[in-house]
Amino acid sequence: MDALIHQIQAIAQDLQLSLAAETEGFLAEALGNDTRLIWNELGKLKLYSESQPGPLTVSQVEQLVNTSTQNSLQLAQAIRDGETAQALQLVADLLLTHNEPALKILATLTGQFRTWTLIKLSLEAGEKDDKAIAAQADLSNPKRLYFLRKELRGITGGQLLKTLPLLLELEYQLKRGADPYASLQTKVMELSSLFQPMHRRR
Repeated sequence: MDALIHQIQAIAQDLQLSLAAETEGFLAEALGNDTRLIWNELGKLKLYSESQPGPLTVSQVEQLVNTSTQNSLQLAQAIRDGETAQALQLVADLLLTHNEPALKILATLTGQFRTWTLIKLSLEAGEKDDKAIAAQADLSNPKRLYFLRKELRGITGGQLLKTLPLLLELEYQLKRGADPYASLQTKVMELSSLFQPMHRRR
């Protein structure tokens, strides 16, 4: 939890956003280790804070922040971590509980895996310049690379490249009218299997 709070503090500092100490802990618990979600939510809080005096309190923040644990970015993370059971539970929550459209989930997964792939390939090619890597991966803020690098430790560009054809297959199936739940379940199992420990050996 300390690492998550530190991440919240670092991003808030970049955004010049003032948060009460207990608010940092609340955000770390609510948002988890989801870099893009943290940036999005803190960016929203920054806009709100401009009309508020002093550091933002928990009661102010909990009205504004999306604290749903079922979101497509967390699904991408579960796949990347090889956590098949968690990924399948998130698919069920997204489709059945939250009525999230399958193509919308797919768009988020494709965007996230594309970003991770471009970053990892740049790093493996020996690129050291954060601005160059950010430009390659269409990142508006190069400072996010610090956290994205940590997310990609132990994962290879080759593993990430294999996700893209699978996501394309899923898009084709969904647009041809395949059952969204069954299609997503099958592809999520295939995707997460790419990141099982036995596949992490170079």
